[in-house]
Amino acid sequence: MSKFSIYSSVKSQQAHDCTYEQFNETGSSPIVINLCKAIAAEEDHDKRGALKKQLPIITFQARFDGPRKNALAQPSGFYIFDGDGIDDPHSFYIANVARRLEELEILYAGMTPSCHGIRLVARMRPEFGSIADAQKWLGTQIGWECDPQCKDLARASYAVPHSYVYYLNRALFEDGPIASTQVCASRHCEEPAPRNDESFKGIPLTAIAHEWLLQTGGEPAEGERNDRLHKLALRLRHITDYNEATLLKVMPRYGLSEEEMKSLIHSACAATRTGRPK
Repeated sequence: MSKFSIYSSVKSQQAHDCTYEQFNETGSSPIVINLCKAIAAEEDHDKRGALKKQLPIITFQARFDGPRKNALAQPSGFYIFDGDGIDDPHSFYIANVARRLEELEILYAGMTPSCHGIRLVARMRPEFGSIADAQKWLGTQIGWECDPQCKDLARASYAVPHSYVYYLNRALFEDGPIASTQVCASRHCEEPAPRNDESFKGIPLTAIAHEWLLQTGGEPAEGERNDRLHKLALRLRHITDYNEATLLKVMPRYGLSEEEMKSLIHSACAATRTGRPK
């Protein structure tokens, strides 16, 4: 069981355990990589906010079995520190944080999606009675104030690509002391190549699939997965030349086996051909 949860978006009600493997898979996701590139390039505040809402979210401060509500939170023992309005987050990290990681019990450090903020995740210290107290203390240590909106257990962080991560310690996912070695502490960790490069008019098919699900009721729950994913395949077949192998690569599975996915994709591609949907 993980210490905290991950959701496919801020609108999702389905919590998933955020294991080390899940965290890495999310940071390598073409959807996350392309969305963060678009967020960094977007100057309009409202449009930037709308793009952020499509990113997966991680609840570093608590674990959930369902909806992300404070009353249902299982504290993780960690707290988030979000410092906004920093023009060069990496330089700030090097000058104020990097040499004090163990001392301050920081297990994660990285740039926020806006590229003008720093996010830290640290272990809760016993002398502090609340998340807000711990955040205030850490702010005095590194010389920056924390976003005051981050103090409740249900507060979530937007997922970012691996290239945004300055430091990641495995103790965030595993019990035990904070090790002196780190997984990543460079300005831009080598960004893994996306698992596929299939796209339609420059937009990754994975992103199109994800957005279609969001626009048609959100991610499918158990009991509706086969029907929803079959309908998705019926749409995507028009922009993949009815290529079943491509659809198998780009479609989300939501727990369905490869054989189940192959079956519903084959059924969709074999169905009566119609005009391409708008």
